[in-house]
Amino acid sequence: LSLTNEAILRAESRQDLFEDVCAAAVSSGLFTTASILAPLKSGRFKAIANAGNYTRQPEKVLVTTTPDIPEGRGLTSEAFRSGKAQSSNDFKNDPRTSPWHDLARQFDIGSAAAYPLFERKQCIAVMLFYAGPVDTFDAQNQSILQSMADNISFALDSFAADEEQQRAAEAIRRNEQRFRSLTSLTSDFYWEMDAGLHFIQYEGRIIGESNQKAVRTLIGRHLWNMPGVRADTMNWRRFRRLLRQEKAFRDFEFSFTNSEGQVYHLSLAGEPIFDDQQKFSGYRGISRDISDKKRADNRIRHLATHDTLTGLPNRVMFTELLRNATRTASRYKDNAFAVLFIDLDRFKTVNDTYGHHAGDRLLVEVAKRLRQPLRSSDIVARLGGDEFVVLLHKVSARGLALTTANHILETFSQPVKVDDREFMVGCSIGVSLFGIDAFNEEELMNHADTAMYAAKEDGRNNVHCYSAELHQHTQRRAGLSLQLRQALQHDQLSLNYQAKLDMNTGQAVGVEALLRWHHPELGDVSPSQFIPIAEDNGLIIPIGEWAITQAIKQLHEWDTLNLPPLNLAVNLSARQFNYPELGKFIINALRAASIDPQRLELEITESLMIQNPEHAIAVIKAIKDTGVRFALDDFGTGYSSLGQLRHYPIDTLKIDRAFVRDLANSREDQAISKAIISMGKTLGMAVVAEGVETPDQLALLSRYQCDQIQGFFYHRPVPSDEFASWHLKQTQNL
Repeated sequence: LSLTNEAILRAESRQDLFEDVCAAAVSSGLFTTASILAPLKSGRFKAIANAGNYTRQPEKVLVTTTPDIPEGRGLTSEAFRSGKAQSSNDFKNDPRTSPWHDLARQFDIGSAAAYPLFERKQCIAVMLFYAGPVDTFDAQNQSILQSMADNISFALDSFAADEEQQRAAEAIRRNEQRFRSLTSLTSDFYWEMDAGLHFIQYEGRIIGESNQKAVRTLIGRHLWNMPGVRADTMNWRRFRRLLRQEKAFRDFEFSFTNSEGQVYHLSLAGEPIFDDQQKFSGYRGISRDISDKKRADNRIRHLATHDTLTGLPNRVMFTELLRNATRTASRYKDNAFAVLFIDLDRFKTVNDTYGHHAGDRLLVEVAKRLRQPLRSSDIVARLGGDEFVVLLHKVSARGLALTTANHILETFSQPVKVDDREFMVGCSIGVSLFGIDAFNEEELMNHADTAMYAAKEDGRNNVHCYSAELHQHTQRRAGLSLQLRQALQHDQLSLNYQAKLDMNTGQAVGVEALLRWHHPELGDVSPSQFIPIAEDNGLIIPIGEWAITQAIKQLHEWDTLNLPPLNLAVNLSARQFNYPELGKFIINALRAASIDPQRLELEITESLMIQNPEHAIAVIKAIKDTGVRFALDDFGTGYSSLGQLRHYPIDTLKIDRAFVRDLANSREDQAISKAIISMGKTLGMAVVAEGVETPDQLALLSRYQCDQIQGFFYHRPVPSDEFASWHLKQTQNL
């Protein structure tokens, strides 16, 4: 729909419009073909614009307006005759489409819909959509396509109105000497003024018969003294200057509000009148009711400046508003302002899981919530996708901007309900201030965007203000992003391995593969730095696949060396977890290395689990059916309750190192760790404590009957050959 609106704004002719909207419809990916067909004088339809697979109508294919034959009773013909949309969600079996069933099988047409296009309330063409699957044209898609057809018809009306106006203007230019007679053809109102510029005569119809009494009050008055008349200040000045100079004028536009409060827009054109002695004696001219054109212009302007989905100002309008705010703040210090750049966290998951319809509905609700904590003078706009921006007026210090940003976060602390589902929406917010961080709109937006990415790096659902240090960090991050691509190509990535030990026997029962990056110049780059970068730039998929493949191959190599068998754990990022081909890839990697799927354990974070539990549970169950096991990593930090654990199809529970670090001294950490272990065992899960580094921690975990431990106290992450030697020696010593 947005692409169609852009085509409407861009098109300079009907043909441009038809071709652009067909291309826009096909580019959505929902339709294989979009065509616009118009009837010839013979009654046969001809395609005048096409896009997609079936872009040339063979001459032998007949579609006609004649209802006496089957070829005249299809979707296109019925839409043209009835003026109403027609659809078929089973094209190959629909009796109405029987003349074209062979064609449907040839081009795999499962569904079709036809929408009449109107110009001046007259159907002039039909827009036809083909789709491969059946049942494509549900209520939601039909509503969108009807809106598209309405907007196209609206554009056709605008073309017709513009052409009519051009024809009228040309007629006036050719026949100015017959001005009065032409008014009956080109205008609603003929008028005359005397030398004092008072109206003395009018003829014709103006803005409806009900307003004739109001119009009569023009007689004996100046236009600028008329009640209910309004015009732009610059327009008034130009108009009155031309009158004083006794010159002709055109296109003086003003509005008139009648006694019932209805607003009409009029356009005046006039020429001076001189007597035989060339003495000025007044003006005569025409006035046209341009209310419909004004409404059309306003609607087009609204389409150009507002987001179709949410109704918020779009990027174009916000850029102009920001430019105006910058100019004002540059002149008046007390008009400083702040920019908040807002990006929804993991919104793509909603689209991927529940479809774009649910995603669109969620964006509409988000737009409503964003307005709640703002003042009436503040502006919120949608830039596109899941990006929003807020302009806070009269803000000269970071404190108020941060307060407002935190209020926005609080607004989303409660779930957002869409249909019968609830979504937890987090957002990352970046803040920049005029006069502190930047003095022009481009830098303000760039700095707010930079701060927003810093908020994402800090764990998302967070606020960050721009600073010079942050700018340096961003530049370094951009450099790392480029170098990370090279790292994957130049074998700079490697895996280290850390043992997981059985609490009772002290024997290694598992090993976790941990990704490492050794840069030839920077040295070792922390995973906490490069993993988020890989998530953002999409490299996490190929890097993750490389890591899983290498780890499984390494497990196979250890088996060939007759090392005591171990289970392997690898971490999955959010983007990997939501990758549609994940299950297929893992099974292929296990088969290639002849590894039993039950020896592989995939670790996911608690935050990933609670973000979209239904989707996460479905993915886990599908992969677990192959024998692969799952562990919930960093448990206790994601705000899910212990009670929720019973719904998770998890085999292993890993206590976050944050609760283990101060275990010997913190009663709270002891209580939490003990509760996690107890609940995990009750649910049949193995419990692993991460980050074990001291004998005191080990003793307490042993008392709480934790199953396994992992940490520096026993074993640090090491390369594969060192791990193999350690494991062999450790086994021999038991």
